[in-house]
Parts: sequence; C-alpha cells; structure tokens
Amino acid sequence: MKKDRVFYTAVFITIFAAGYLLLGNVFYGTALADDKKLSKGASDHREKEKMENIMQQNFTHVHTMLNGLIYSKSDIILEAAQSLRKHAHELKQLTPDKNLENIKIYQFLAEDLATHVDNIILAAKNNNLELVSTELGKMVNECVTCHIKFRDKPIQK
Repeated sequence: MKKDRVFYTAVFITIFAAGYLLLGNVFYGTALADDKKLSKGASDHREKEKMENIMQQNFTHVHTMLNGLIYSKSDIILEAAQSLRKHAHELKQLTPDKNLENIKIYQFLAEDLATHVDNIILAAKNNNLELVSTELGKMVNECVTCHIKFRDKPIQK
C-alpha cells in the first residue's frame, strides 16, 4: 500500500511538472518564466545583442584607461571614461541573463558603475592617477560581481 502511494505521488508530481513546463512554454516562451516582462528581457535577441555590444565597448574603454594609467596620460583616461559613462544609463535599462528576481541589485550595480566612472573622470581631470587607479579597481570589481551574478556566460569574441 505504501509503495503504491509513493508511486502515484511520483506520477502526479511528474504529470504536474510536465504540465507546468508545457504551459510555461506556451504562454511565456520559456519553461520556468513567471513573468512575461522578465521572460522577454532575458530572451530578446536584440536586447542581448545590445548588451553584448555595450560590454565589448566597455571592455575596450577599461583597457584604454589601463593604458592611460601605465603611460600616465590623464587625457586618454578622461576620454575613455567619458565614453564609458554614456553606457551606464543604458545598462541599467537592460535586462540581465539570469537572477531576474534580483533585478534591483543589477540596477544598483549599474548605478554604482556610473558613480565609479564619474570619480575616474574627476580624478583624471585633476591628473590624480592614484585616485584613478583606486576607482578603476573598484569599478572592475563591480563589473566582475555583476557578471558572476547576472551573466549566463562570459562575453565571447
């Protein structure tokens, strides 16, 4: 009798899960989506493409700022930081790949990115390379944190 109950419970759970997954695909476009907006953002090809394009540009700007530090060229740092700053608002508006239930944390990290870039811009204008270095390190740390929490995979070239 106990074996039968376990068997029927397992069958019921399997049928329920299959139904849930099927209905999730039919209504929301993804098996585990609970919200149309979140499902759309994570799977929207154009939004993903935009995110990857911004990230590639950001990587280039960070690399340029590092070169500016190596060669003590505040003007190079300033130009790259100003270009990077333009993307902070755009990133905040995009939907990450995963952990969508923590979207507020993603938005906070995007805002924090902008704050660090603003600090880099101010430091570069004042030729304060030590502060540029400190803020750049903090900014890259925010980038890594965000990628770990919200990216499915690293950016591919």
